[in-house]
Amino acid sequence: MTHVVWIFSLPRSGTSVTAYACAAPWNHAIADEVLGPWDRTGEPYNYPQLQRQLCAEYMSSGCRLTPNVVSIANELFAMLDTGTGVVISKHPHLRPSPDEFRRAFPEHRAIWLMRNPLPRVNSLIARGWTRDLRPNFEIERFRDFARIWIRQPERMVFETMRKDRAAYFRSILTHWGLDFTEEHVRAAAGYTRSNYHANSKEQSEQSSAAPVSEKHWHLPDHAVRMYHDDSEVRSYMKLCGYPTKPWRYRYEQNMTEARLQRLFKLKDLPSGMVPDQYVPDDALDAVSVTDVTA
Repeated sequence: MTHVVWIFSLPRSGTSVTAYACAAPWNHAIADEVLGPWDRTGEPYNYPQLQRQLCAEYMSSGCRLTPNVVSIANELFAMLDTGTGVVISKHPHLRPSPDEFRRAFPEHRAIWLMRNPLPRVNSLIARGWTRDLRPNFEIERFRDFARIWIRQPERMVFETMRKDRAAYFRSILTHWGLDFTEEHVRAAAGYTRSNYHANSKEQSEQSSAAPVSEKHWHLPDHAVRMYHDDSEVRSYMKLCGYPTKPWRYRYEQNMTEARLQRLFKLKDLPSGMVPDQYVPDDALDAVSVTDVTA
């Protein structure tokens, strides 16, 4: 029997690199959004024709895990199995709910993956995936996911991977109930150092052939403030250890020491030091993205 494990998240939350890194030590199969909304029977996925049927059935059911959807999904997972006995299902969507998922697939295991919402939305903008952003820059969608995430014992924070890759993958593999060794953990961590997942091969909505760099900060000031002015959102960000002052995003993404010194007439700013002990918060909050990127 194929052991299926899942990653639930919002789009641009690190699901691709997490899934493929976890699969790499064993060459486990990846089921990349097989429930839909896309038909992935063609290039570059080349999934079995059954995936088209699964996608159509799931979407026509209102994104519910009906008995027929579950039956088709289990059949597809067995077909995708490369012989290792494990399939990793990557599903960056709000539905199904955790309760519905556990009722439909009682033998499956899952994690719920959180990423800092501001870099996440910035990543969507950088790739031109802007259809659902305005006028609220997905704050309601983040709030909905965070309310799900906070209640799950199998919750993970993507940014912890940067702090301790081994601990990150060790926790995920443990949540999934997979047998592993420290060699497997090192292999997963090593994968992230040598592979970059820009996306899951979905096409950008922007017409330009040249992608916008995610390293540049594209999120406008009012969107940053919208998130930070929402007390519920801010509480989730604090819990995850994310910065909760708007100026920190400008500093970390755009401010060089030279720009800080020019903006605030600072002298001898220690290398790598954030400026909160040198400049009052209200002065920093008054700085616009135009100022720091000029």
